[in-house]
Amino acid sequence: EMQQEEEARVENDAPVVADATPPKANSRASRELKGLQLFGWDAQSRKYPPGQKLSSEVQNLARKRVQPDRLVASPFTDSTRKKKSIQGQKAKEVTKLHLQSKKVTKKTAAKASKVKSSAQVQLATSKVTVSLSGMRSKVRLRCLKYAGKCGIEIAEVKSKEWREGTTHLLTPKLGRSEKTLAGMASGAWILKESWLRDCAKSRKGLMQEKDYFAKSAQDNLVTTNAAELWAQRYQETKRRAFHGMKAYFHGNCAQNAPSRETLIRIFKAGDGQVVDSAGGADFAVVPHPEHGDDPFVRECRAKNVGMVSDLFLIEWLALPGKDLTSQLRSETLRQRIMSRLA
Repeated sequence: EMQQEEEARVENDAPVVADATPPKANSRASRELKGLQLFGWDAQSRKYPPGQKLSSEVQNLARKRVQPDRLVASPFTDSTRKKKSIQGQKAKEVTKLHLQSKKVTKKTAAKASKVKSSAQVQLATSKVTVSLSGMRSKVRLRCLKYAGKCGIEIAEVKSKEWREGTTHLLTPKLGRSEKTLAGMASGAWILKESWLRDCAKSRKGLMQEKDYFAKSAQDNLVTTNAAELWAQRYQETKRRAFHGMKAYFHGNCAQNAPSRETLIRIFKAGDGQVVDSAGGADFAVVPHPEHGDDPFVRECRAKNVGMVSDLFLIEWLALPGKDLTSQLRSETLRQRIMSRLA
């Protein structure tokens, strides 16, 4: 009878047919909680039954997709966990301080070595003065960029005159220009552009010059290894091409050079001394030494002053292996000049 009364009451109340699955909003939490078997789904009320103290906390953790084995423990601290001893904590702090001091010492040493190496590079680059010759505009701009990275000074870019104090001359090939001849006379390094490029790429300072010597395209004008020979001679003897020589330059002596001033700059680059009169000179540079009708030539012969042409000075530098004694007319002159130039 009681069962019948209950069925009649349910039919009169017109119960709502509930979904057997939880709402979509709580589907993730439902799967987690169902696996834990902590709560059951009430299909009639469409919610979890109240009365559980950890229901909201566990449900929030389930939404964050925390592993089930960690849900059971809850975020509370485990009382059975052993605390570290005070001595252990102090030992750990001492070890940490020791490692930190060791790390700082290493950083300081590395920084000091870096500063020392950079100072050495700056000292090496401060002694270098580069000049450019025979280059196009794009190549010159490229060299200026490389020099800026290395901290190297570049002399006047577009000037055709030799600058005193130049240590390195960059040129694509050897020729008979003022800069090239003066560079050989001074014993400077006459190199290719690749030397400056490799210096800019390298972090160890300047590259060795011996692998970058410029070569000549025409061996009859300039010997292929002339730049290397003059540089090696200067490195071994510390004497330039015209060391200790005195010369007088006639006003019209420039027959194969652009001007008399060009010849003088080349001669001075080789550590030669220019005098004002032929009387105190070792030799005089004249237009035509063989012309006896020239008053100046007669004067030099009377004072027993040797005479050479400007071509002699040019070929002495450009063709170091060539025999030039035929250009010296007298045997005394040959012995005097060749002994001083040797």
